[in-house]
Amino acid sequence: MANTLKQFVMDRFAGLSIVDDVPTINLGPVADHPDETLYAFVTPKGTELRLLPNDTGK
Repeated sequence: MANTLKQFVMDRFAGLSIVDDVPTINLGPVADHPDETLYAFVTPKGTELRLLPNDTGK
């Protein structure tokens, strides 16, 4: 399991951003959505995944 998690992070981690005043992890593009990027919004209530336009976290 540790190797799988490590591979996921190495493959998908594209940076950290603040979006709408919330810390986010940029997980990069999604194959079927070339104009969008997958972000993980990390809050005290949990983590929510959202597809946002490519220029959101800049």
